[in-house]
Amino acid sequence: MTSFGSTSAIANSVPGTDLVSVQLIPIETLNDLFNYYRENMDKHIHHIITNTDTFGSIRRRSTILASAICTVAAFSSGSKYYENLLKAFKIEVSGKLFSDFYTFDDVRALCLGALWLRDVSNSLNGLDA
Repeated sequence: MTSFGSTSAIANSVPGTDLVSVQLIPIETLNDLFNYYRENMDKHIHHIITNTDTFGSIRRRSTILASAICTVAAFSSGSKYYENLLKAFKIEVSGKLFSDFYTFDDVRALCLGALWLRDVSNSLNGLDA
């Protein structure tokens, strides 16, 4: 498992790498966080996840959205992985910052982060995606 003491594990990696590919957190934990979000948060506010979505299907659509969902779930549940997920989310957003291409799910991820993650909300609110 990759150490996340510094951000170099993701920052120096190939563009498009995400939480799973850098083995930041066990996939089982990411699935648990995704399910926590689905059961406790999504149905009340956002309705981003459909009944047939899985962590894998969201990740294939948008790695940033998968990262945002898991980070928000970790924040809400008090997970010990929150700080690592927040760092990874920031790096992923930074990598997309000057992109000319955003999917609808990428924008959803930015909105989730702006709403729930106070450490990045001002920065995300200022983006012109």
